[in-house]
Amino acid sequence: GDRVLHWSTMNEANVFVIAGYESGVTPPEHCSPPFGINCTRGNSSTEPYLATHHILLAHASAARLYKDKYQVLLKLFISSGLVNLMN
Repeated sequence: GDRVLHWSTMNEANVFVIAGYESGVTPPEHCSPPFGINCTRGNSSTEPYLATHHILLAHASAARLYKDKYQVLLKLFISSGLVNLMN
């Protein structure tokens, strides 16, 4: 904690949601037609939004815990990392 100045609560959350809950190409492999291939479970119309909601809640919880208990001592930077999928 005293040598790492920048912390991330969730790396590439948008990739995790799109690949895991919309197209179903990575675990937990949830998708529904016409969004993915070999879709046997899941709902691509709602699950990505639910997963994103819970990722944001988890980030907020971790950031609040850091701010309330550790920021005065460590003076670090905390964020959530996203990947830009546009060229």
